[in-house]
Amino acid sequence: DQRAFDFLTKYAVKFNKPRFNQQNIDTLKLEKYFFSDEFHNGLLSTHDIRKNYYMHRLNETKNHLNRVQKIFDSSR
Repeated sequence: DQRAFDFLTKYAVKFNKPRFNQQNIDTLKLEKYFFSDEFHNGLLSTHDIRKNYYMHRLNETKNHLNRVQKIFDSSR
């Protein structure tokens, strides 16, 4: 989804060099960024959006299953 793409391109892009084993990585700067408010706010924002979306989908699924259960019970 768009929010996850934004997180990867705006906040997590700084972790690409270490992930691909490139040289000259400033690990101290990377560590400071990882524990920064900027990175964590981006991470939490992405988490909140996804959590709400998936909770909504789970509730929809539950409602569908309840409807199916009622149909099943009434056909007995």
